[in-house]
Amino acid sequence: MSGIAQEKYIDDTERIFLEDYVGKEFKVKVEKIGKKSLSVGLNIV
Repeated sequence: MSGIAQEKYIDDTERIFLEDYVGKEFKVKVEKIGKKSLSVGLNIV
């Protein structure tokens, strides 16, 4: 799956928030993991 296709799993607001809050390195990891894991990760944090 390409980065562009995977990016659609995270909506623009979440993606911008993640870029501002935790930086682009985490954003790349999030895209690889997927939105389900992202939601769990944010709940833990």
